[in-house]
Amino acid sequence: MVLTGRASFAQERLYFLNELQPGNPAYVVAFALRVDGELRVDALTDALTDALRGVVARHDSLRTTYHVVDGVLEQHIHPTAEPEIDVQRVEWADPVSQELQLTELVATEAKVPFALGSGPLLRVWVRSWGPDQHGLVVLLHHIACDGWSVGLLLKDLAAAYNGTERTEPAPAYLDYAREQRAEWTDNAAGLGFWREELDGAPTLAMPTDFPRPRVLSCQGAVVRRPLDQDLVDRLTGWAKRHGTTLFTVSLAAYASVLSRYTGQDDIVVGVPVANRMEEGEESLVGCLVNTLPIRVDLSGEPTFAELVGRVRMASLSAFSWQSVPFEQIVHAAAGERELSHAPLFQTALTVQNFPFAFPELTGLKLTEVDVEIDAAKFDIGVTVDVSTDIPFLRAEFSTELFEEATATALLDHYLTFLTSIVDSVDEPDMLGARERARLVGGAASETGHPSVLRRFLDQVDAAPDAVAIRHRGSDLGYAALDQWSDRVAAGLAAAGVAKGDRVSLLLRRSPAVVAAILGIWKAGAKRLCDS
Repeated sequence: MVLTGRASFAQERLYFLNELQPGNPAYVVAFALRVDGELRVDALTDALTDALRGVVARHDSLRTTYHVVDGVLEQHIHPTAEPEIDVQRVEWADPVSQELQLTELVATEAKVPFALGSGPLLRVWVRSWGPDQHGLVVLLHHIACDGWSVGLLLKDLAAAYNGTERTEPAPAYLDYAREQRAEWTDNAAGLGFWREELDGAPTLAMPTDFPRPRVLSCQGAVVRRPLDQDLVDRLTGWAKRHGTTLFTVSLAAYASVLSRYTGQDDIVVGVPVANRMEEGEESLVGCLVNTLPIRVDLSGEPTFAELVGRVRMASLSAFSWQSVPFEQIVHAAAGERELSHAPLFQTALTVQNFPFAFPELTGLKLTEVDVEIDAAKFDIGVTVDVSTDIPFLRAEFSTELFEEATATALLDHYLTFLTSIVDSVDEPDMLGARERARLVGGAASETGHPSVLRRFLDQVDAAPDAVAIRHRGSDLGYAALDQWSDRVAAGLAAAGVAKGDRVSLLLRRSPAVVAAILGIWKAGAKRLCDS
């Protein structure tokens, strides 16, 4: 018998996003493992296949399809479902090449749309390079699974493979969705908090490398930086001495860097939370994760210790209302929706600090393979992962807005800031000694990159009619902006501005600001804030 019920708030949002951008890889959950063990290929794959079928049978979110009935999204839980499993013997390759094959497999298959109306929502690939060398790749749609759920699925997979299946029934996601709906028939207090908290919150003014499109897609890429374990330990110690956590320090540091990039002293950062507070939810497979928009006040030039205190209070307030579904927060506080950017916040910070160990499969050794899906949910999102033996920083960024060098620079500045928290006797800073010396000294530096003005003029030559600025529904082309800035430069020269002079600006945010800056540079002068 097929069980039916209304979808949860998270399922509704993910279904809508899937309809808006079918095959959006940003909402695919993926993991890959090397499986080493002296077993026949057929024996291994048969055992893994049976174990995967057992996992699907245990968790109803993996047997669910989604259907709009009378304008309402319903989840239909089927009594049985067959996971999609692809098993292949492939030509032997060295370990590095094996991992490359698995990462390429994830990148390719993540772009294949999931059929939410018919399933399956779990797809598996097994690759065997020899009798004792295998690879396992698993993809799930986020509507059926979150990061916490991956750990649960791996434990159940190991139990089924080892012949020690759990006998108690798994919690039902359908019950969770019903209880969530019942709880939010009267949600005035929670929505009131978020409506007041986010009233007047600004859009992140992060400078972009490319004009923002009217509809921002999921096209993205990922860059990483290693994070020294000693630095993690010292930051954790600093946090404890100041009565707070590594998360709070990381968020305060990230907001500080963003403030320097944007010139804003009011920053909203999205923060994911597991949202498993009720008994039984810790063993429920499904999408329970919630995202909270935490608003950071940097006004008044607080010291970093003072800012950490502000972030701690803002976070505690937000966490006290974490049960309010993100979809409800958006509905209450976001106002008119725009497709050019995400609502409420355009950047996110994830701090992964819970330890995770892979379960054991009898006779086999499991090794995680780092895989990335080149997609972005927001303009840019940063992860601080200290849950593994090798901590790292990760930036996921929109390639429609940023070049890789920009995301890399942001990550480097963030790492420098984190390091300076524990290394510097002064206030933390995102600039390293070499970069600061170059900027403060004002000396020309051979960076190997063309100046912004040179890049602008190259773009004028290459695409004079392309859109350079989009402001309040009006477009300004590169050629027109070039001519405008020429007039500004001529006016400055006529007023006696010479090379090297500093020129201040007092303008409202508009295309005139860009034309003025370009004109100042063309006149050989500098803005008052330029080095």
